[in-house]
Amino acid sequence: MGGWAPGCWKWDGHWDYNSSNSYYRCRRCVRTGTGTGTGTGTSTGTGTGTGTGNGTGNGNGNGNGSGSGNGNGGGADSEAFGEQRAEQAQPACFHEVTAKPVTDPATGRPALLVTQIDVTYQMHMELALEALARSQLNVLLQGFPRHIVEFFTSVQANDLTVHMGNLSRSHKQVTILFMDIAGFTTMSRSVPASAVLTLMNTLFTRLDAMCDVYGVHKVLDEGMEDPIECVHRIMAYAASMLDAASEVTQPHNGAPVSICLGVHTGDCVSGLIGTKLPKFTLLGDTINTASRMESTGKLNRIQVSAATKALLDAGQPPLPRLKFDATSGVFVKGKGQMQAYIWVPR
Repeated sequence: MGGWAPGCWKWDGHWDYNSSNSYYRCRRCVRTGTGTGTGTGTSTGTGTGTGTGNGTGNGNGNGNGSGSGNGNGGGADSEAFGEQRAEQAQPACFHEVTAKPVTDPATGRPALLVTQIDVTYQMHMELALEALARSQLNVLLQGFPRHIVEFFTSVQANDLTVHMGNLSRSHKQVTILFMDIAGFTTMSRSVPASAVLTLMNTLFTRLDAMCDVYGVHKVLDEGMEDPIECVHRIMAYAASMLDAASEVTQPHNGAPVSICLGVHTGDCVSGLIGTKLPKFTLLGDTINTASRMESTGKLNRIQVSAATKALLDAGQPPLPRLKFDATSGVFVKGKGQMQAYIWVPR
């Protein structure tokens, strides 16, 4: 059983029954402060209570004095300050309170029955689960587009295979970038696996941090972004990748990491593959061509296709840094010889 006492700041703690005034009052809420109010009311005496009574900031305290005027103001302030300090010192607690109209069996008058249940433990568990779900959602958003994450949260695990085809999307004029670390296979044979993992984590932590800077992200389900703006962002990101890689040293010889980059623009499709460890992937001729731009490129250079260069030239104005050297072309399986261009840091 619990009740509400006039002047309480919150529903917290235990409650005492005041038989003279026929109400319940909260021991923690009302009696937290230790102010020294000096009542100077216009009634008899000037009570000098210790502020531990039922002060409401307007007098009427139950201290040692008997004044009932406008005194005890300082006591109310001190009491409020004491309550504030108590709130900061104690962990948050939660109570479930219900009210029900009843008839007082002693007086026969209408009354209100208030029931209070301490649900602090349950609330703390719910908050912990909510924080866990939020962190898991953020992890998913780092690895999958938003429409994939929404699919995960709305479909039962048993229905994943049935609805997997609904996740496929077609994208127009997508700019794809491929990267290769030169000498990676040789390095992996020369040093422990832990050293390889440290190198990869150091490099890709830098590259991931730059994604937000340049607005580079995974393929959207809407596909409404301007392809010219996107290709310029990809090129600016690629140029910064060269700088970032040069700042990371290889564990077996101490030399800076060298990378090859290839870029191509075209149409593709995206979707989710598998149910055990679902993988978001891009498919299409554009992916193969971008891979060839990388594999036939040069160390610490960016090789782009003619389609990508045309979009770069269409920007108004073109970036002054983007001056390309023409190549003799690149052979792409199924497509033959393709024109390509090399960007060299200047």
